[in-house]
Amino acid sequence: MTVPPQNPDQGTVSSRFSFPDADVAFRSSDKVTFRVHLKNLETHSDGFPPSTLCAPGSGEVVDLSEPAATLDLLFQYIYPQRQPDLSEIELSQLAQLAEAVEKYQVYSALEICKIFMGNGLQENPLTVLNYAVRHGYLDIADEAAPLTVSLPLEEVGTHMYQTYMGNWLKYYGEWQKILEVACAEGWRIGQNSPCRISNSPSQCPH
Repeated sequence: MTVPPQNPDQGTVSSRFSFPDADVAFRSSDKVTFRVHLKNLETHSDGFPPSTLCAPGSGEVVDLSEPAATLDLLFQYIYPQRQPDLSEIELSQLAQLAEAVEKYQVYSALEICKIFMGNGLQENPLTVLNYAVRHGYLDIADEAAPLTVSLPLEEVGTHMYQTYMGNWLKYYGEWQKILEVACAEGWRIGQNSPCRISNSPSQCPH
């Protein structure tokens, strides 16, 4: 939730993060200002602009690339309060938060975002794969990657980080080879012995 500031041209000010004694201000990509405490940033994170860029008392507002909804969640993790319930957040919003947490190294949110992103495998494996590969979570990447092979190539090409697209195509190619062999061998095996999945002596549906 936000409240209008004195000057409409300046955008809006976060109602949650508008501390009167705040010594640093950030502005989201959609022009919402967050006034927070530099000490909390320095204690709980390691990736925000250095104090030389947002010196206390300077009156400068530092622009960030994230939207207000993401920053509102992010800044909750730098204060001693109940943390957001991530189970109530859609995966697209969670992914934005997870990226911001990694970017700004907000320590208290790193692991919980990793857990919830891993839980989103079935909902959107491509989003989860992008996140996992980008940040080196190979265990999650190993689970997500097979679930992306059956997606339309156009969808993968549109949403996959281009840095990883070449590797994904190699991975996809290997699965295609396996599929060709499985189809050929499955037909032969299905005519001569029970299918290991269906136990049918006459037909292999797989």
